[in-house]
Amino acid sequence: MVSLVSEREPELDPAASALLGTDAERLSGLAQLQPYSSRGPWLDSDSVALLDVAADGGRVGRFQRAGKAGALAVLGEAGLMDPGGRLTPEGLSVTAPLSGNRAALKLESSFGGRSAGMQVLMNEQDAMLLAGPSHAELTGPEPEQHREMLQLDLVGLNDLFPALAAWLGIGPAWTVPAAPVTVPVATLNRRLAAPEEPVPTADPSWVRMWNQPWFLWHVADAYDPGENTGWGYIGAGTAGHFRVVVDGEAATITPTQSSRVYRELMDAVEGALLRGSGS
Repeated sequence: MVSLVSEREPELDPAASALLGTDAERLSGLAQLQPYSSRGPWLDSDSVALLDVAADGGRVGRFQRAGKAGALAVLGEAGLMDPGGRLTPEGLSVTAPLSGNRAALKLESSFGGRSAGMQVLMNEQDAMLLAGPSHAELTGPEPEQHREMLQLDLVGLNDLFPALAAWLGIGPAWTVPAAPVTVPVATLNRRLAAPEEPVPTADPSWVRMWNQPWFLWHVADAYDPGENTGWGYIGAGTAGHFRVVVDGEAATITPTQSSRVYRELMDAVEGALLRGSGS
């Protein structure tokens, strides 16, 4: 008879176990096992621009195609546009949220001096994604592979939340409860540039967070005209996520459970759609 119970005890996370006062199973690596995944084509800036122009009328004119043979070839190879600059049925489908979008989000991220972004354009049913390198790629062995390129995809709104979470690298983590820490923005910037920046507190939970690799990201409503809009987090590896709020020259960092971070991401999508509906 096959036993469904493992004969091995789960590997523990020593640091999290010590800080939480209980055996905490090692969760590192889970986010890497569920990376952002897309089979969509990678497009350069000229290809994206042609697609943007074609979205309104279903095609690009002869003058708009001039000098863009390479971009036209990329879109043709992807099955999105014919040689005459007309969108194919697949091209019309994937650009529907672009031509009649109701809401849009802008995601930005950085890791190790490299940055990436994602544009999310939504209508009532679907979302068109134009995504630069994800968390998995920026933190992986080939972070420059798709530099200055965007990967096109179309997902249903119900599949949008896990796609965004995967792109940002949100996953299970033992986030130790601790009082927020406020540091000068200059200190935060130095730590982002150089991991050897001294820890501003002796609290073991913050020492653990400070010594993890940092993946900084920010989400904003692309149609919100206000300044300093949106919200951001530091993804600190096995230590989890930490909300960052900047007020003048000070930045307050607050540990936040992964489930809460995911909920805020869902709220951002739902809020943008609600504002886009005019309700």
